[in-house]
Amino acid sequence: MPHIKVIYVNDGPGLLLGSMWNDYAYIEDQWPDRVKVVTLRMVPDRITSEWLRS
Repeated sequence: MPHIKVIYVNDGPGLLLGSMWNDYAYIEDQWPDRVKVVTLRMVPDRITSEWLRS
């Protein structure tokens, strides 16, 4: 399934608090180029058309 992308959008302050961010970073590291974890403010910077097409 090389074309599937997963975007977790967490719209709360908890994402950037210590262990939660570490947990989400671990998820991204397990599936590089397929999974992104973001807040709504991060979407324009982290979810690019290039990433979506890769």
